[in-house]
Amino acid sequence: EFLSWRLEKNLPIPEGMKVLIDFQILRSVAAEQPDTFQVLAAAVKADIIDILSRITTDLNMEVMAFDTSSLGIFNLFEEVYPEKIADQIVVNLHVGHETTVIKAYSGGGLLYERVIEVAGEEFAKIIGEIDGLNLENAMRNKETEKFFPANREDLVLLVGKRQRIDRIFGNWLRELNVTFRFFQEKFNVTRLPTIFMTGGSTLFAGLDNFLSEYFETSCFLFNPLKEIPLARKIDVKLLAKGPAFAACVGLLAK
Repeated sequence: EFLSWRLEKNLPIPEGMKVLIDFQILRSVAAEQPDTFQVLAAAVKADIIDILSRITTDLNMEVMAFDTSSLGIFNLFEEVYPEKIADQIVVNLHVGHETTVIKAYSGGGLLYERVIEVAGEEFAKIIGEIDGLNLENAMRNKETEKFFPANREDLVLLVGKRQRIDRIFGNWLRELNVTFRFFQEKFNVTRLPTIFMTGGSTLFAGLDNFLSEYFETSCFLFNPLKEIPLARKIDVKLLAKGPAFAACVGLLAK
């Protein structure tokens, strides 16, 4: 975001920060002056690409290109569910380790995007603060503790944990709420469109149902591994973690 802001303002990149820049022309803007286009630009630190290059070289892999964008998730979603994106807006909620990325698509193109600097690592840090645990143990507890109701029995269990859950997820939910409300106002959307969820930090049991009620729209986990013809041969535990691999699978399928 910092690099994108400086590029947008036509400001120089700080000395010592080497970046690689790429772009893609999305469409021409007919209402503007001739030869005016809408362009998607991206910048990534060069040392990240150097690390990837060394890894692939050590593995004797022949690499044609590196794609650092999460747009591969939508490409895969579009391939699997073409009927869900026809003439309608869809939203991808990708909750990773450090950030939550919200991207809205319309007609196969990126319509809106926002990055929230709260995700799985922050959830674990708060758990560590509450329970007096180091980050490693807090991450482990985060994966096993129940936070969202998956059935009626869970509702009774979680009533007493309301303050704990609000402390862990409250800020994240408020940021999501602000993001979606702004999106609705900006694009004059009365009801939020379908939200498909990806990323390792969307795997909390009951989170999809909770968010469906919270935002009054359809929220569901997108598991690309289940769409692979050989899915039956994939280990059940690994298969269940499919949403965490959505970005990787999307870029491979691209």
